[in-house]
Amino acid sequence: MEARRDRLDAQSLAGLDLIREYLQANHPPLSARVASFDGADGWCPKTAEPSVATTVTDGPQLPSVTTLTDVLRAGSNQDTVRTAEWVLQATPLDDMTLGSLEWALLVLVYAERADIAAPWCDQFLRDAALRRAPTWQAMLSGIRAEIAVHQGDAPAAQRHAREALTLIPAWTWGVGVGRPLSALIMASTVTGCNLVDQARDQSCDHSHDQAGDHIADQVAAPIPDAMFQTRFGLQYLYARGQQRLASGRLHAALDDLLTCGRLMTAWEIDLPSFVPWRVEAALTLARLGRAAEGRALAEEHLTRPGGARMRGMGLRALAATLEPRERPAVLLTAVDILQERGDRLQLAYALADLSDAHRRAGELTKARMITRRAVQLAQECGAEPLRLRLTDRGGEDASGYGGAVATLSAAELQVAMLAASGRTNREIAKKLYITVSTVEQHLTRAYRKLRVSGRADLPVILHV
Repeated sequence: MEARRDRLDAQSLAGLDLIREYLQANHPPLSARVASFDGADGWCPKTAEPSVATTVTDGPQLPSVTTLTDVLRAGSNQDTVRTAEWVLQATPLDDMTLGSLEWALLVLVYAERADIAAPWCDQFLRDAALRRAPTWQAMLSGIRAEIAVHQGDAPAAQRHAREALTLIPAWTWGVGVGRPLSALIMASTVTGCNLVDQARDQSCDHSHDQAGDHIADQVAAPIPDAMFQTRFGLQYLYARGQQRLASGRLHAALDDLLTCGRLMTAWEIDLPSFVPWRVEAALTLARLGRAAEGRALAEEHLTRPGGARMRGMGLRALAATLEPRERPAVLLTAVDILQERGDRLQLAYALADLSDAHRRAGELTKARMITRRAVQLAQECGAEPLRLRLTDRGGEDASGYGGAVATLSAAELQVAMLAASGRTNREIAKKLYITVSTVEQHLTRAYRKLRVSGRADLPVILHV
């Protein structure tokens, strides 16, 4: 078709352009091969605006996959979310449009707007269930699992990934099996459930034994070699690297993460909000005693396109490579960013690291307070290994003010901690995007629960 490009009708040209764009975002090595075909020289992607008239071939499909390619290569811009939302609003769910919806949802995820993508995906899942379309349900469940990973919601990621792998057999997924498997591996690493055991153990997921056996078979099935020539392979390498890091297999983890990074760079889709491989690689290098190499990766991560969540994760990785006395200030900035962004899982990890930093500095009271907050978040996120690690060092000690602090709501605790750190009510209001009156109300309730008369009496354990 490329060789006969000048003889193709408009619809065929549109379809060919769609394939070319699809390959760039999903199968970069094959895209490079196609570019060498006769007639392919000088090809450039078609520009598509939301105002274009839609047809089956050249409608929402091309703008959604074009936008996905652009986001993976250069990050999001002011039009990214607008285009993705237009596609989702303009596109009914059917066999011809499922790809368009997938790409639009992923654009939102990689633009760090998983909060918008999640309700849209849930809506399409309900539609697919009502129409009894298991293949649609499986594909959308896989996407929903990926969204949950980006939200730091490991239990939801597990649930949706298992649903995807239960609805249709492994052999029908092809290279696409990398998406639900990656989400399942990453979520299981967070929750501490063994992948094969969790498939049969109702304590990890309340599923029937038959479904559990099916999942176990899916997990144990061979991975298609061709998957590692696609973006699904990148996600799988990153997930496996995280799993190996959590289990202490540092060199194997580093190999997966650096391989993932090398491919992303070569394929020109090196976007941290797609796969933040430098963060985990920097943490691995720090544990291997190669802090300088890890610092270089963390600093490079911070220069890449990305929003607040990526910056918070990058600062946490950077802190791990610094001298102990330098870590608290960097981690405190990471905590502020992640708390503002609403990522409870990454916030729990950052707080755990901040607690470690204070403990090393001999500031045990601060460390205990921060540990309690991290334990609470870890429990909320289903991050059992993190909770157990924190609990082992006294995270559930309720002596002193600990029990009273535990009665504070999340908003009251947040305001009280900022007040204890010396910020004025006006500064707190500005930082949290609330009114000064709301700050005063939260502080009044916090004073009453802590049985103190004012901010000067706030316990030292709140000074983060």
